Amino acid sequence: ETCPASCVDGACVDGPVDADGDGHNTSVDCNDDDPLIFPGAEDVCEDGVDQDCDGVDPRCDGRTPTMPTDPDPTDPGVDGGAGGHATGGCAAGGSGAASALPFVLALLWSTRRRRR
Repeated sequence: ETCPASCVDGACVDGPVDADGDGHNTSVDCNDDDPLIFPGAEDVCEDGVDQDCDGVDPRCDGRTPTMPTDPDPTDPGVDGGAGGHATGGCAAGGSGAASALPFVLALLWSTRRRRR
């Protein structure tokens, strides 16, 4: 039998339930199968798990995470904070000497023309 809302012990339940007994029902608990995961729980940094249901796994260095935790680890489009480079989002242009070279050459060319 397929239940429209929730299923507890093989029986359909119409409203939200608290299957893991952590005091937070399925309407707010992002993982109602784990009693250590609920809104307001203490989040362990960089473990790949969002314990407090805020959508991110905090970094241990205190910086703000740039990607949400991965709700579907089989989806290669989201980085769960395990490191490496993100595959989505946006990125700034290159930096360093190679990207500044055209600007520097244009500046030198314009100052050279003024001297003549």
